[in-house]
Amino acid sequence: FYNSINCFEPIVRKRIVTQLLLPIIDYSDILYQNSTVSSLRSLDVVYNSLCRFILRCSFMSRSAPAL
Repeated sequence: FYNSINCFEPIVRKRIVTQLLLPIIDYSDILYQNSTVSSLRSLDVVYNSLCRFILRCSFMSRSAPAL
């Protein structure tokens, strides 16, 4: 995933995430209500990875301050 980060411009990375990946996460919003804490943590990891992909942050950085 991160190996191919340099082949996309920032606007393309953002478009990939906002048009293809975030709708999948948002569509499953109803499932979040009945999820366990461990399931929600794994969703946080996915969401943070998407944010890092858009912003070109390193894997070890926190995504919240960059947003």
